[in-house]
Amino acid sequence: MEFKKIVVPYVIKGVLIGMLFPLLALFICICFLYPEDYHYTFVGIHKDFPLLWIIDSAPFVLGGISYFVGTDVNSLNNKYLIEIKDANEALDLKNKEQEALIKEKEVLLKEVHHRVKNNLQVVTSLLNLQGRYTDDVQTQVLFKNCQYRIKSMSMIHEMLYKSQDLSRINCNNYINKLISELVDSMKGIEHNIVIHIEIPDLKLGIETSIPLGLLVNEIITNSLKYGIVGDTPGEIYFKMKKKDPDNYEILIGDNGVGFDDDVNLKTTTTLGLKLINRLIMQLKGSVEKVKETKGTHYAITFQEID
Repeated sequence: MEFKKIVVPYVIKGVLIGMLFPLLALFICICFLYPEDYHYTFVGIHKDFPLLWIIDSAPFVLGGISYFVGTDVNSLNNKYLIEIKDANEALDLKNKEQEALIKEKEVLLKEVHHRVKNNLQVVTSLLNLQGRYTDDVQTQVLFKNCQYRIKSMSMIHEMLYKSQDLSRINCNNYINKLISELVDSMKGIEHNIVIHIEIPDLKLGIETSIPLGLLVNEIITNSLKYGIVGDTPGEIYFKMKKKDPDNYEILIGDNGVGFDDDVNLKTTTTLGLKLINRLIMQLKGSVEKVKETKGTHYAITFQEID
């Protein structure tokens, strides 16, 4: 079937082209080489011009040549088709091997994230257990703060374990869950804190998400401990937007009692604020305390870490 498709068109074209030669020769002979009163016949013309017999064979000659050319083309075509088929089969095999390796890698990465999450939860449980063996309030607070920080990291690995994308975190889901669980943990399920969160649909790599989560953890923890004291009603907000492909801006704060304007974020000796500064440096960003009528408010810019 393939042979006919390739060779027959070559032969037909060769015969048609070959027929042009005798037709052209007859036209020239009739119009230019004979006197006007000459009565010609097919045999007569060929008798006067024997070369026409050779010209008449052009369709057969070109048809034959076309047949051999078409046969060679068909052979080469079959050869290349076999080579392409073999190359495609080899490529399919490599693709299947790569897919198997990718699936294996995904399973291993999921298992790593799962184990890291479990290990962090064990550390949290140990801190919780250890905190029960001391009556010192400050020590208990330190243990609790460490638990919150570890929880923010554990949450990332938990989300990566459950996600199809094993390298990037959905920022909206993560921040919502982080802040909600912090408020529930520190103020109880029946709290009277209103949470406002505005985050576009974007994903951040794990290298950025971990310090960002710790940063949010420190700021919200401070808001719940020192800003909105006890059972006082309050509001917490988090707004984030993308300024350009690698830079982001965050507005975060509360409407609590706030802290003195004399406190310098860059020179403070408070552990929480020092940690905020270190995390901002890690994110290659900057932080400013925004002056509002009430509460504590931060304007933060940062870059995504490659």
